[in-house]
Amino acid sequence: MLRFDENKSATLNLRVSPRFKRAVQLIAERENRSAVNVLECLVLDYFDRKGLTEADLAPAPKRKTVEVGHARR
Repeated sequence: MLRFDENKSATLNLRVSPRFKRAVQLIAERENRSAVNVLECLVLDYFDRKGLTEADLAPAPKRKTVEVGHARR
């Protein structure tokens, strides 16, 4: 089961609609949680429902960039 136990040191800034923000705040108030904890719980629930694991969080391999020369006229 995936957990977010590590220290909170990364920042994530989101621009959301006022209705989305209010929805998260409403859930947080009803569940006596912080907005961040509500979002963490929703992500964890998604991982559980989709069968995703810690291994799925591994960084994606970097794509090789292909340089394309400019055509001469």
